[in-house]
Amino acid sequence: MPMPASQLDDDAYLALMVEAQSKAGKTQSIGASMIKAFGQIYIIECGTPSSLKPLQEVTRKFEYDLIRDEVQMENAIKAARAGVKEGRYKGVFLDDFNLYGLVLHELLYREAAGRVKGGGEPDGRPIWWEWRKRMGNTINRLLDIKAHLVMACHPQSFMGKAGEEIPGIFSDVVYMEKTSKDQRQFLINADAEPGRGSRSIKGEHKIEADVGVFWKLAQGQAKAKKKL
Repeated sequence: MPMPASQLDDDAYLALMVEAQSKAGKTQSIGASMIKAFGQIYIIECGTPSSLKPLQEVTRKFEYDLIRDEVQMENAIKAARAGVKEGRYKGVFLDDFNLYGLVLHELLYREAAGRVKGGGEPDGRPIWWEWRKRMGNTINRLLDIKAHLVMACHPQSFMGKAGEEIPGIFSDVVYMEKTSKDQRQFLINADAEPGRGSRSIKGEHKIEADVGVFWKLAQGQAKAKKKL
């Protein structure tokens, strides 16, 4: 059914992708600021339990699942959907999604290798196509949930076409950098890396690595646009 153009006036929820180097403190910075801004969140952790320890030291207003295969990811999507519907979660944090990508590729490779007679190498082209499809489908299904979604990953961790397709799914893609021992900032439209950019925020900005601050800036610009 056709919808009016006014339906696109505002994004009701955040759809943010954050790139950051390993050990830069992204899990704590993103998780803690999401909780402060929105309330309890659900974390789909594709890394190790130790990634969540720094966040646990500052807040326990989150629930999480560790993801090691497709079945666990499927269950996590269902848990996120149910928790949001029940009002338990206000946001979903998909952490270290690139590490899930490695797991998924290995799974698809083993499945393809099992179909090759004589133990030869499988054709890699169908594997990559299926990998791209499943990675994108995971994100899109999470975006369909009526809650804020933030996905964190390492820079340039999605190779080939996926390096363009995955960032393109999100409304906003920013880079988080560590400026000192305890300080981190988001670069918004502030570097020349392909794929990084913001539809919600116009102009170049460097702000505290705080999801709530990002959301307020985006909402403020949206309100100012309405007044024009």
